[in-house]
Amino acid sequence: MKIALLSISFLISCFISYSQDLKPLDYARQYEKHHVRTRICKQVHYKGQQVVDSTMVGIASFDEKGRMIHYSEFFAGGRKMAEYDYSYNESGKMIKSSVSLVFNGWIPMEFELKYDKKDRVISRELKEAMANFWKKETYTYNGDVLIKCNQWYEVNGGLVSETYKDYPASLDVKENSLTYILDAKGLLIIHQLFNGRGQVERALVYNYEFFY
Repeated sequence: MKIALLSISFLISCFISYSQDLKPLDYARQYEKHHVRTRICKQVHYKGQQVVDSTMVGIASFDEKGRMIHYSEFFAGGRKMAEYDYSYNESGKMIKSSVSLVFNGWIPMEFELKYDKKDRVISRELKEAMANFWKKETYTYNGDVLIKCNQWYEVNGGLVSETYKDYPASLDVKENSLTYILDAKGLLIIHQLFNGRGQVERALVYNYEFFY
């Protein structure tokens, strides 16, 4: 196994909001190279060195180009909360993104997408706000790498950014103080979150399925 280090802000923010943003697109080349078809993510909690529970977080599906085409999101109790779908044109630009939620009877709702000059999505927004779900998501890039995602909720007729995720400025992170673990192919298999005593408190664990 390879061992690398990950930023504190990234790991903490992973647990602020599980809703799947567009970060997996940064790994499209890696997923294409290794023929990744499915990525399954679970969260485990530790007490001492013992795992006390494990819950499903999400299941992402990818096409043969390594691009995310579907994501199933789960509540902490394991019940499915949302289904996301993504479509691309021949040049790889995302042209459609939609979500179906348990809150609205699984009726698909399409996001309005906005792009930068490189045809990367910089925001996706629902036409109508949904209870218990963000209305708009915005993305900030450093070069070709997504480094921040903000989720905006409708409050008193306006939009307020209430949750966010920070990501390292590079896909090749070699410093900071929290560890993540990669398999022999370089695929992330464990994010570890430590408490103030330096003990692993919880982690995101990834398993993969492949086209061949």
